[in-house]
Amino acid sequence: MSTLEDKIYTAGIIDGEGCISIGCKKGKEYALNVQVVNTNYDLMEYLKKIWGGGIAKHTTDMEKWKDSYMWTLSLTNLSRFLKEIIPYLKLKKKQAEIGIKFRTYKNMRKVDSERKSLYLQMRTLNKNGN
Repeated sequence: MSTLEDKIYTAGIIDGEGCISIGCKKGKEYALNVQVVNTNYDLMEYLKKIWGGGIAKHTTDMEKWKDSYMWTLSLTNLSRFLKEIIPYLKLKKKQAEIGIKFRTYKNMRKVDSERKSLYLQMRTLNKNGN
């Protein structure tokens, strides 16, 4: 269960370090993604504890670079997550709104014109650095 403090803090993390996107596989399947990449493992554990999801480690051969971690949220929790943090987002509110709309469709993997439109809107927002 997330507290108000968790929601506000997580919105700040998503605005600063996170990514809300819609991916397209072979022009046929669209999927909503939420992820955070950071070198602080404790932050990833916090997100997993509060919201669920998983953590993957990325190691580097660069001597001066730290290993990084990527937290991703599972498909089943995406709508609830976005609805709970959207009031506190400042920079990625539009992406969250598109993500919520995207998740309302019954056939999540089926390509249709509306889902493609949402994909293109999200891509434009993320390309502009928002």
